[in-house]
Amino acid sequence: MTFVILISLLLLFMASSNISFYFVTDAEIHWRQISSFHQDAAGFKTLMYGLTGFLITAACILIFSWVSASYVYEFTGSVLGVFSWITRWAWSTVIRPLLCCSRKSRAFISPADYEDAEYLLKEPGVPSSPVSESLDGISGDSAKPSKTCRSVVLAATAVLCLLSALRPHHDYAYLFLSWSVLISPFVGAPYCFIGVDVAGFLGDDRWLKGRSSLGVAPHWDFLPSESIPGFEDWYSCTGNCTERLHYDAKKDPLHISNLEDPILDTLREVFDQKNANIKHVILIKLESTRSDVFPLLKDTRIIDTIQESYGHDIPEEVQRRLGNLTPTAEYLTGFTGAFSNRSSTAASRGGIVATDAFTTGTYTLKSLPGSLCGITPLAADFNREYNHHIYQPCLPHIFNLLNTIPNDTKGSKVDEYQTWPWKSLYMQSVTDTYDNQNLLTPKLGFHDWITKETLEDPKKWKHPPTTEPVCLYGYPDEELRESLRDAINDAEESHQRLFLAHLTGATHEPWTLPEPWDFDRELVGHSNGGMYRNLKRYLNAIGYGDWWMKTVFEILEETGVANDTLVVMAGDHGISILEDYITPYDDPHVGAFRVPLILSHPHLPPVTINSSVSLNQVLPTILDLLISSDSLPSASASAASKVLSLYEGQSLIRPQRYQTSTGHPDYQFQVMNTGGTWLSMRSRTKPYRLVVPLVPDIEWRFSDLASDPTEEHAIFKFDARDFAGAVRHHFGIDAESWVNDAAEVARWWVKENRRRWRYDPCKAD
Repeated sequence: MTFVILISLLLLFMASSNISFYFVTDAEIHWRQISSFHQDAAGFKTLMYGLTGFLITAACILIFSWVSASYVYEFTGSVLGVFSWITRWAWSTVIRPLLCCSRKSRAFISPADYEDAEYLLKEPGVPSSPVSESLDGISGDSAKPSKTCRSVVLAATAVLCLLSALRPHHDYAYLFLSWSVLISPFVGAPYCFIGVDVAGFLGDDRWLKGRSSLGVAPHWDFLPSESIPGFEDWYSCTGNCTERLHYDAKKDPLHISNLEDPILDTLREVFDQKNANIKHVILIKLESTRSDVFPLLKDTRIIDTIQESYGHDIPEEVQRRLGNLTPTAEYLTGFTGAFSNRSSTAASRGGIVATDAFTTGTYTLKSLPGSLCGITPLAADFNREYNHHIYQPCLPHIFNLLNTIPNDTKGSKVDEYQTWPWKSLYMQSVTDTYDNQNLLTPKLGFHDWITKETLEDPKKWKHPPTTEPVCLYGYPDEELRESLRDAINDAEESHQRLFLAHLTGATHEPWTLPEPWDFDRELVGHSNGGMYRNLKRYLNAIGYGDWWMKTVFEILEETGVANDTLVVMAGDHGISILEDYITPYDDPHVGAFRVPLILSHPHLPPVTINSSVSLNQVLPTILDLLISSDSLPSASASAASKVLSLYEGQSLIRPQRYQTSTGHPDYQFQVMNTGGTWLSMRSRTKPYRLVVPLVPDIEWRFSDLASDPTEEHAIFKFDARDFAGAVRHHFGIDAESWVNDAAEVARWWVKENRRRWRYDPCKAD
């Protein structure tokens, strides 16, 4: 009985978790990930956030079970009664006569023996044996189920048998769907499943066979004699040195470099005149920010949804609020937002704006290394990057390297700041204890950082919070105002060049804002619940984020560094809020991948890049800007040029190349939250997008972003052959051919990705 109770409680817990999680996030729990879920205080708070929905769901299940128990019992008894009747009928009518008439039976039992046995059984006073009672029980004398009951059960059984026979038995996904929820954490897809199953695709992978992007790190004279963080692969090792193989762009068959191409004409003139000095660099990751809300653009699905929410014209007051929602983003990008009074000819701050940028990963702790290190994250669940080989030097590593290079500036004309050493600082107003971020930050090269924990510790920082926490994870971004000001002033007074990375937090779900901001301010009609309510809160949070960006630039002006600071703003990931997702967890929709990307400097002309770009191009572009603008002394610029040649991504200040020298497309990869389930990919040459399953129980997904930019008609299939056929039927031979080749590339890339990170999925971290 105790065992039954425990199993029932476990089933109640898992069923309630599945249902409540789906209602909140519109996604399913992958129970196989439970062993890798982070067991920290922040992770526990995340789980507790859904406690109310869980308890309500569990209560509903218990009430329904109590009310329906007797009916379910009777129904189950009726079904079992039909099968019991079938068994008795088969025994008495078919099986027993066959056994009695067998040769073996006739050889040992005579007719007289039957008569004696029958006489004894019927003789009064002779007790019945258990065997005789069981024979009577299957004699067919028991009451028959009703004809209707027999017909329904037999018909349902026949249909089930027919469907089982027709179902594709080779497809692992169907087997997964048939498992009980109780055993799904234990018998799911093998966690150390390596590679992508491309059986059924007809792509050409001959150009990838036997290829690897790993090689011996190049020899550089400017490296210090002692190993420095980020450049360990350049130093000799003892024993087996194969572990020191490093990513080599020249050996990567997918790599495309544009560093030999001339700088864009509009930028070349500014660089020739040496008008764009870059003393400091600030990289801001915009939490959960879609590309179409920074700024809030007109003629988008968001505006259409707001229109639909009112069922008529949007009220003038709401139009005014929407028009004033993202003025800072409008100024930075030069784009006019929806209902904005800004003139289309109004000046912008200047810089590079990418209109079709994709993140490297829809999990924040994977997107961060993608931008800071110019890499593609590890295709494995959650933050495992901190515990594995980050296969390229990150920006703090590079700036630290430049600090070790002696620069002889005698006889050369350089600005004083060019000889200043670099200092790297990371800041966010939310916790860094979630999923081991506090261990990832130093691996990215930062020695100093400010988080919720340091804000609360007066021994570590001098500006304690003045507001209350606004969400599960920490404080509003404005709590960093004085810390940012101090960081800039300290750098100027100490004659240091500041590299500052900042992750915003207010735009993270549940979009709770500090006073006097009102997250319930009307921006959407019918917003009392559901998607409209979430959209309203999200847009209000975007408005707060825009105000915070304005505050950052005001601080740059007040500290006197605005004209010498390159500010890079990029979303960490988007959010498919219009498809009723409130987190990017397990969300393959394009809305979770497309993000804003802006490299802003007041002395750069406005440059708009409309081709497909990736956030792993941020680091190469920053280095290229520093070199091309003569913001580094000659020795440092020479070293930075060699380091720049290491990276996968192209520079955004040069024309974008679309194909390799052998004619293969420039593929871009995005690791999907949480990392080990799906991989997204696209290429510059075609508007197609493929989502690749990394485990066998997940679907393939295809969309054409040119004809279907919001992916309302995406193709989903488990079986590769059926999937390719469906793509051909709906999108044509060209799309099918692209999918076939892309699947082969994905298979090679996933294995290569894990080799670069020195990650073995079959070994525990």
